[in-house]
Amino acid sequence: ELPIALWSFAASGYPCQPIFDVAAEQAIKSLHGMDVSHICNVLWSFARAGARNEELFEVFGEEALRRVSEMQPLHLANLAWSFAKVQTADEFDTRRVGCRNEPLFAAIAQATAKSTAYMSPQNLSSLLGAF
Repeated sequence: ELPIALWSFAASGYPCQPIFDVAAEQAIKSLHGMDVSHICNVLWSFARAGARNEELFEVFGEEALRRVSEMQPLHLANLAWSFAKVQTADEFDTRRVGCRNEPLFAAIAQATAKSTAYMSPQNLSSLLGAF
């Protein structure tokens, strides 16, 4: 599966920009067959690899906004982190260079308010760093 392969490449730290360039188009084509976990994994993978693709983040952001009510706390945290950190490729980097999607961040904030009690400290930390 594409989301798992992208996650593996991103987590490896191996320079793989050409793979992400090709994968973006395929990910967009197969978006509507993905569950929310796959959507968040694809976005996390692109952000972690530092592979910014405006079209992918726009299209996936729209779909994530429509489906934010289906997301668990981990999905919300990873989604916010991905948009906030894309292009830095380091989850400990404090620069603000993300890809802002205000309607999506508002929906994430609203969903987070309803599920804060179920969030791990890491999820909360990722969310706080993203906002």
